[in-house]
Amino acid sequence: MDTNEVRLSGIVDKATTRNVGQKNTRLLEVDLKQEVPSWSGELTTQILRCQCLGRQAEEIGQKVSEGQTIRIIGKLDGREWNDKIFINCSIQSVEVLNVNEQMQDQLS
Repeated sequence: MDTNEVRLSGIVDKATTRNVGQKNTRLLEVDLKQEVPSWSGELTTQILRCQCLGRQAEEIGQKVSEGQTIRIIGKLDGREWNDKIFINCSIQSVEVLNVNEQMQDQLS
């Protein structure tokens, strides 16, 4: 496994595509909803935004839709701006999970 590789699973809260930049490159943004324990142990919802560009955005955009449970394999990117650090997940691949895989993901 690559040292910067992350595996995220959750429910697609929102999937949007748009064109960006001077070359109108296709951008896919997937908001992945997860239920995770808070500091107090109660479950809380968090949304993680994951992105990809170009042909990959078009191909993955056709596979995912709101409400699906998916697993994203990606890389974390970070940048600093105005003394703040911003983290982004760049999508490498997406897998739509079936019911059995969802249960297995929750147990691991």
